[in-house]
Amino acid sequence: MNAQAASSEFRPASPGLRLVAFLMDVLPVGLAALACFLFVVEPRFYPGFVAQYLEFAQTYRMGDEIPTSLQEAVQTFFLLTAVGFFVYCVLAEWLWQGRTLGKRIVRIYVVKFDEPEEPLTLADAFSRNLLKAVGIIIPLMLLIDAVSAFFNQNRLSLHDRFSHTIVLDENGEAMPESFPEI
Repeated sequence: MNAQAASSEFRPASPGLRLVAFLMDVLPVGLAALACFLFVVEPRFYPGFVAQYLEFAQTYRMGDEIPTSLQEAVQTFFLLTAVGFFVYCVLAEWLWQGRTLGKRIVRIYVVKFDEPEEPLTLADAFSRNLLKAVGIIIPLMLLIDAVSAFFNQNRLSLHDRFSHTIVLDENGEAMPESFPEI
């Protein structure tokens, strides 16, 4: 049972706090993905990528075509980051009562909107983080998801609506009474 949510002493987390928590979570995952890419993936699948990238970066002129091998390598890196971020967020929110390390630091957490006293299930964490992971691969989707939290009273992003969850601020007021229609 999530006693904090049940106590009705909390309010929806601000988009700013959510962004800070997101950045605190995605940066270490991105660095781990970069290390994995450079030391495991690049030598095996993209040998010479770093040298090719550095040469391209020095000679690039606006409008130059980006070599396919560079495009594929960068796409692989973003895919590694998205998968790593997804797995990290799903496991952290499921095992740590709706919190990731970033959320813990800024004192926000996720609960089910209709059952805030119940802990998030693995399925809840999975559905909630699926859109965020896709957003790492398709940044426009991540931007739309994040901006949507600014335009409703309960500060729900698209992935909150999709999974019927809400991010609460531990330093706030009462939780909203009802989940809005999608």
